[in-house]
Amino acid sequence: VFDIGANVGYYTLLSSILVGDSGKVFAFEPFPANIELLKKHLRLNNIKNVTIFDAAVADYTGTAQFEEGASNAMGHISSKGKSQVKVECIDELIAAGRVPEPHYLKIDVEGAEAEVLIGSKKTLKNHPIIIFEAWNEEFLNKIEKILKPIGYKIKKISQENYLAEFHNKRML
Repeated sequence: VFDIGANVGYYTLLSSILVGDSGKVFAFEPFPANIELLKKHLRLNNIKNVTIFDAAVADYTGTAQFEEGASNAMGHISSKGKSQVKVECIDELIAAGRVPEPHYLKIDVEGAEAEVLIGSKKTLKNHPIIIFEAWNEEFLNKIEKILKPIGYKIKKISQENYLAEFHNKRML
């Protein structure tokens, strides 16, 4: 499982339990305060199957300006940002052998979900199941333009959350 936009680790912890001892979770989080809380939560729960990447995820590898939000869950890459963070590209991480191909992607990156998917185009050919957030039609349309042409079906599962599966797989 790739938890992209891990925040303080709620979905990281759930994923860790679900994949069990033989599975692996890769948590991506750029905000230092969140990373410290994520590490603390992993320690408190004695979680050993999670690898943390202190980085944002996008369609390139490098650095970006990061803007803190009104809460620790609302920060995002922005030219208005006052701090600089590392940025990773999923396809490049896999090609370099730093992470395996994911079976599941959870993406909650405050409006940059499409950029994460663009940087995962090769990975998407293996049809991981994707859970993502889209707060409005504009964001959802950007994501649909990436996923639908390669065979994904998208299903709304809550107010702002969606499930995307390759059309030959049964929707959860």
